Amino acid sequence: MAIWRITVNGELYGVEKWANVYHVDGSPGAPPTGVLDAFENAYNVAAAGGGMSFLNPCAGTVATGLVGVHMSSITAQAVVTPAPPILRSVDHKGGQNTAGGLPVDVALCITWKTPLAGRSYRGRTYLPPWHSNQLLDTAGMPEPVPASRAAVVVNAKKLVTDLDGLAWPLVVYSRSLGSAQLVTAGHIDSNWDTQRRRSNKQPTVRSQFTTP
Repeated sequence: MAIWRITVNGELYGVEKWANVYHVDGSPGAPPTGVLDAFENAYNVAAAGGGMSFLNPCAGTVATGLVGVHMSSITAQAVVTPAPPILRSVDHKGGQNTAGGLPVDVALCITWKTPLAGRSYRGRTYLPPWHSNQLLDTAGMPEPVPASRAAVVVNAKKLVTDLDGLAWPLVVYSRSLGSAQLVTAGHIDSNWDTQRRRSNKQPTVRSQFTTP
């Protein structure tokens, strides 16, 4: 079998980069185009009954012409013997660049589970930030809109099913152990997660003060 790293890439607010990294396990040789199709569809096409895809919850009227969440490429690269990656350029826009876009470090997190316990056998995917119209702020703690969260579950499950059908299943790969375990389940919590994304280009204005 051959482990390949699949990276879904894009930009946030036309400034910062984002990337979601996955691993698949298949027969020797490059993965078929259907593998890249499965990841592209998971982000951009709402599965039957899903109502919203991964990017759709980010949608908003892009009044300024600048996209809040953009998906620009998918790459596949062998893990054991890395060669130049297979690159697929895409152009999927999630909108969100109107008042109400959530900060770049606020994310919905998908946890991928395997039959084994421990950090090396569990994966996490922090999705790009959503629009604040997907924030349910009633009595209690603010949380993602349940219907949108459920829709992501549908797409996440379909991603696993599509990859299984191609005999290139989704796995959790441990670099420290050099091994991979098959993803057999997953969950999304009913609360927001935070990810400390590397802010390289995000404009920052400091509000400075001095002490007496």
